[in-house]
Amino acid sequence: MKNFFSFIIVILLIVIYPTVVIAKESASDICLNGKINKNAYELPVSKSADLQKALATYKVVRLEKGDYSKSLSQITLSSNQQLYGFAGNGIPGDVVEGTIVPKIVIPGGTSQVVLSGIKTSNIEFSPSDQVTSGNCFMRLNSYQGRIVADGAKLENNIFLRVNIPFFADLKSHGYLRNNRFIGTTLVNCHPASGEYLCLDIKGDTSRKSGGNVWLWLNNLAPWGNAIYLENLADANFVLFDVENWSWTQKATQAMFKTGPMGSVRILAAEGGQYESNPIKTGFFDIAAEEINFYDFTDNGGSAADPRLVFQKENKRSSQIHFNRNFSTDDRAENPVRLKTLFGGGCCQDIMVNDNNALTSALTAQQQAALKQIFLPTNQATVVWERPSFSDKIANPAGENWQTERKTKTDSTTYLQNLINTNNIARLPAGVYYISQPLKLKRGQGIIGAGEDKTAIVAKNSDIDILRGDEGKSVSWEITDENNFYDTFYTLSDITLQGGKNGLHMDEHGSGNVTRFDFGGFSHVTFRDMTEAGIFIDGIGSWDNNFHDNLTFYNNSVGVKQRNSPNSKTFVGLGHIDKNIFFHSRFIANGRGIDFKSRRANVANGFINSLFKDNTVQAVDTTSTGRVIYANTDFINNAGNPTIKAGDTLTSFVNAYFRADEKGQTMLDNGVEVEGSIFERGTSQTATIMRGGWGTFYNNKSQDMPMGALDQGLVINNSFPLDSVLNTPGVFIKDGKATIFLSGQTDPKPQLLVSISDSTKPGDANGDNVVDGVDYVIWLNHYNQTTNKGVSEGDFNKDNKVDGLDYVIWVNNTK
Repeated sequence: MKNFFSFIIVILLIVIYPTVVIAKESASDICLNGKINKNAYELPVSKSADLQKALATYKVVRLEKGDYSKSLSQITLSSNQQLYGFAGNGIPGDVVEGTIVPKIVIPGGTSQVVLSGIKTSNIEFSPSDQVTSGNCFMRLNSYQGRIVADGAKLENNIFLRVNIPFFADLKSHGYLRNNRFIGTTLVNCHPASGEYLCLDIKGDTSRKSGGNVWLWLNNLAPWGNAIYLENLADANFVLFDVENWSWTQKATQAMFKTGPMGSVRILAAEGGQYESNPIKTGFFDIAAEEINFYDFTDNGGSAADPRLVFQKENKRSSQIHFNRNFSTDDRAENPVRLKTLFGGGCCQDIMVNDNNALTSALTAQQQAALKQIFLPTNQATVVWERPSFSDKIANPAGENWQTERKTKTDSTTYLQNLINTNNIARLPAGVYYISQPLKLKRGQGIIGAGEDKTAIVAKNSDIDILRGDEGKSVSWEITDENNFYDTFYTLSDITLQGGKNGLHMDEHGSGNVTRFDFGGFSHVTFRDMTEAGIFIDGIGSWDNNFHDNLTFYNNSVGVKQRNSPNSKTFVGLGHIDKNIFFHSRFIANGRGIDFKSRRANVANGFINSLFKDNTVQAVDTTSTGRVIYANTDFINNAGNPTIKAGDTLTSFVNAYFRADEKGQTMLDNGVEVEGSIFERGTSQTATIMRGGWGTFYNNKSQDMPMGALDQGLVINNSFPLDSVLNTPGVFIKDGKATIFLSGQTDPKPQLLVSISDSTKPGDANGDNVVDGVDYVIWLNHYNQTTNKGVSEGDFNKDNKVDGLDYVIWVNNTK
């Protein structure tokens, strides 16, 4: 009855106040689910002086490639405005291929802003008592610029591929709360101000800031220091990589340093200092009360000893899966330290304060400290929402495309001339047929009218549709990656169909020293390819690319990697480093991913993505390095196991696994899994592990047993079919499980989470009851803007009181 009443109210509000409830896609939907607003006013570079006026008049503005910064010193973005540019590539100093705008100012209280595909000098969040929330910032670059949020209140914003150093001084005013920083690459980090940091956040002593997550952060050769945090309630880092910090000998602190703060959680991390640097600093200097290292890889170099410093404020810590034993300076009094599963011969048992927890009982203090780390009860959190996907696969060529393509007009010459003439070929809606591969050089590409409107179809299945054409090959050995030839292509809003490969970059066309980097594709469907949607084939490398909203459907392989048979040091290795596939689908292929590399791939990520109905295997990353799958779904994929892991840790965070009829075992050797769910679905026999070693934290499965797990750590999981594993702390060695932490499990994800607002939805006066008093507060502020949130009836915190807030009140009334 209540839901029916809500529905009637919404209908009435639509009729009476249509502007209240009829809205465009939210900013978060645009960031997270690719719901781009294409109904934009297009402002040419020749009218760059009118940019601010165009935003005020049209709200949604699209810019072309070029420099808009010469006519204005700054622009201001206000609520509900959207500004789109041409992202180009993110190579530092390259200002040719993108859209450049002046400094951007975002006033306090701004909400539902979208800023995408822009290069700018700086972004400034104004100091304010008003909360800036619900905004989407994506594909942004700056060279020697920075984002400044001093004295601002930022809450529930999404920073997606924002490659700009972030500074926030909040000691006397403001906070950062529940913001997501996803897919960030920070190169050099040497702002013109001389502040040599990539990430610098200083909160207030009451620790209002918290719930912020950095998911996939690459600090690439910072000139000096990398990360400093102070007085935050907590901070979570899921995959970060600091390469060659203190590149120009500017470092004055450890790679990752904190002042006093609450907790820090770090999973899938690695780093190394510039080897030739005579000024040495350590890896970690921690004054947080708690630090949980799920794993860390020391990539060598010349970091100073001690590599890990625990300051006096630190009370408890865990160190799991370190690849070597760190020199440590422990300045705390009576802390609790857990260490296990180290490389280099250390800690193949589980050590708590240098005692073996498998043979010595833990003290009450130790048990309490470990439960505080792994089973915290003092912080209410909300898990990130699952990604949302359409069931529709773009098919502009229609169901009879294979028959019809034989007689269609050949557009190869027309399309190649368009690329050669304009570099970026813009194709209107239509289906274009080719008999030869289209060749791409640096800075070239194709933009269609949409995946469901524009297609390029191969006239036969033996040709590549797109092929790299740099021709940068050498016959001698290269030992320095700086000798690579950097390239990038633009590809968006199009379907590629029916060829051998959708995009083929090989040693003969692209060249064996060509490196495809700092670019990425967006909203592209690769379908019906006999070899692969994308084939990286004996080139130099793929490095630091961000691909979003791609679909790989009915290909032999979605993305395939091979080395050149003639590969030498760096020449033709074709390694794949630090690439992200965001909100992408791998559906009904043979294999979704097939990576084979002689030189280990590093730090690749699949975020908010989907692997479904793949008929051979979802993933095979044999003989490759670190891969992370975050907030990603695996449904009905074949393979035993479904995900074949690499030689180093493969990480799964907030993943969802459902076996169904194709699934047998989900995982094998060398995995760490946090906050994930396993379900058999229609399967009667599927298990989680095929064998080997792995670590499991805060996972759930009601009907899928573990299977074979030879060695590992199982902490705070709900596995009722495995009674021994259904306890807070279990260590497995040579197939034997030993309980070292007893009690009841209560698995809740700890990494991809936000801090929960303790206020009950719809409760305006804070009495924890949703009733008529709260309705009166909502009514008195109806149709008003506000920065005071729930206290004035803004229950969804979008800075306005409207019918959507009323529905929240109705659905939660007592």
